[in-house]
Amino acid sequence: MRWQKILASLGSVVLSLEGATYTVTSDSGDPGTSGTLPNIINQINFTTFNDPNTAQDFAISFSPSIPSNTITLLNPLPPIVASPFAPITGTIDGSGVPGGLIIDGAATYSAFILIGNSAPGSGQFTISNMTIQNAAALGGPGGTGFVGGGGGGGLGGGVLLLNGANATVQSIAFTNNSAQGGNGGDAIDVEFFVGVAGGGGIHGAGGGAEFTGAGGGGLMGNAGFGGMSGGSAGGGLIGNGGDANRGSGGGGGGLIPPSLG
Repeated sequence: MRWQKILASLGSVVLSLEGATYTVTSDSGDPGTSGTLPNIINQINFTTFNDPNTAQDFAISFSPSIPSNTITLLNPLPPIVASPFAPITGTIDGSGVPGGLIIDGAATYSAFILIGNSAPGSGQFTISNMTIQNAAALGGPGGTGFVGGGGGGGLGGGVLLLNGANATVQSIAFTNNSAQGGNGGDAIDVEFFVGVAGGGGIHGAGGGAEFTGAGGGGLMGNAGFGGMSGGSAGGGLIGNGGDANRGSGGGGGGLIPPSLG
């Protein structure tokens, strides 16, 4: 593909992008609504992976005229992810919101997930001037099969750092946040179920297995189902893995949500 050839020609060259500023103007937790925090995070990820050789630098602020000082999440916040080829630096600053900014996970959803690319310093973040409350990380359940998959780890209710990411937190209150592992998958002693089910991911569910092994759940994406003769794909960072049918494995889950990809 053309973009692959361009990346190959660039080799290890890393460009630098002047910081982009985003302002949250809505207190909704809906990622499909413009001006919401999850929508802006999706925009940042879209920019990163459409320009993977450029070092990204972003700043997220919150409008003083935001309707409410509390943003109640409707889903886990999308992870902020460094490109495999370049670092990312970002600040998320809730100062200026009357009454103080509150990110509320509704005792169901996790808040910030920050991911580097394994290189030292590949993800440098600062989060400041807010309360993160009632955020909950629940590991995905294991899939069902002749051997049930193990439950995924519950990691990072308020802030989760992965793959070399670092974060500085300033004037942050963490209140009533939690992390809990997922349930193991059921073992089914049925004649046609002989596959080993996939384990749960951090949020994504492991795939069920019939005749073949199933993939493990991804960070947020679910693994596909292992069908008659093809092993299913594991869930991606955000996208789901496809089901395996007779003789073919399902496609791996993608990174960027379809609405942005």
